[in-house]
Amino acid sequence: MDNISEHEEHILRPDHLLERFVDLFRGHDMLDRILRVSHRNRTYRIYCGEDRFFAYRLNPNPGIPPGIPGWITCLVTQEAVVDSSGDAFGQEEPGVKEWFTCIAAGDYHHI
Repeated sequence: MDNISEHEEHILRPDHLLERFVDLFRGHDMLDRILRVSHRNRTYRIYCGEDRFFAYRLNPNPGIPPGIPGWITCLVTQEAVVDSSGDAFGQEEPGVKEWFTCIAAGDYHHI
């Protein structure tokens, strides 16, 4: 399956969502690799392994202090899903469904 429906996103257990990401990344030969990608004109590090999927937004501001390189925008583990799409700070970040669809469709650029 190349996408996650709105219904599935809300009813799938975290471990099942992670399993879908693992299958997707394995099918694209990207499992256990940290990738630097551009999506929506923003730069991210994404990773998927047997234990987690994450999308980490890289801070676009040059000259930032060390230790503040970016932030997690999406995390899927066996136990939990953390998704900052539509967060309180107005940073409209891709959520679980968008990341899955983006990877499945190849709607990103390797950097």
